Amino acid sequence: MGPSTSVSSYRLRGLEISSLTGKHYYDLPEVYTQKMMPVNIDNIIKEEELAKWPYLDGVNIPRIQANVELLIGTNASKLLEPWDVLNSHGNGPYAIKTLLGWVINGPLKGYSDERCESGHPAATVNRISIERIEELLNNQYSHDFNEPTSEDKEETSKDDERFMEIMKESVNLQDGHYILKLPFKKEDVSLPNNQCVAKQRVYHPKKGNLRVVFDCGAEFRGNSLNSQLLQGPYLTNSLLGVLTRFR
Repeated sequence: MGPSTSVSSYRLRGLEISSLTGKHYYDLPEVYTQKMMPVNIDNIIKEEELAKWPYLDGVNIPRIQANVELLIGTNASKLLEPWDVLNSHGNGPYAIKTLLGWVINGPLKGYSDERCESGHPAATVNRISIERIEELLNNQYSHDFNEPTSEDKEETSKDDERFMEIMKESVNLQDGHYILKLPFKKEDVSLPNNQCVAKQRVYHPKKGNLRVVFDCGAEFRGNSLNSQLLQGPYLTNSLLGVLTRFR
């Protein structure tokens, strides 16, 4: 099998096919053109070669003087469906009857006819792979904009795991509201009484009504409520990941 190469091709639709002796025509799926066929007329078995296998006497392989110009692939499975099978004898070939006639498979020319330099039987293998331009573009975009590598997912720490445990264990529904415990870093937390500071911040001369404000970041004697709480896992998407995925 040779290296993979790209070739130019055209797509054809609306083609029909029939056997040499048939009157019925069958639609072909989309056909791709190829500048050179990887087979030729010498690959077709001849009557004198078929005569070596007496159990294939009922098989008729018409011989015409024309080059091979069409290969039927497995995407036209109806045309390759077996109607009748003549099993092989020993190391001989076998025959399959299809809508288009008989097909011979196996060591048609015998093992001793073609051998490579090492002495083993030689074979020619050809494979044509069709790639659509849409698939090639999608593959190129997926390679250039590799989204999974830009998610920047961070693993959870021990503090993050402890935070999630407190949330799951303490969640409670009361009067239509969910109530959760404060995720303190330590069980025996002692916060200083900052009433004096709170009084200084309560009243504003330009506002008539008093309003209670909870400032968890307000420090008193080097301490605040936020400094005693677990932060929890980081749930915001990274800006790099958002911009990369926005193509």
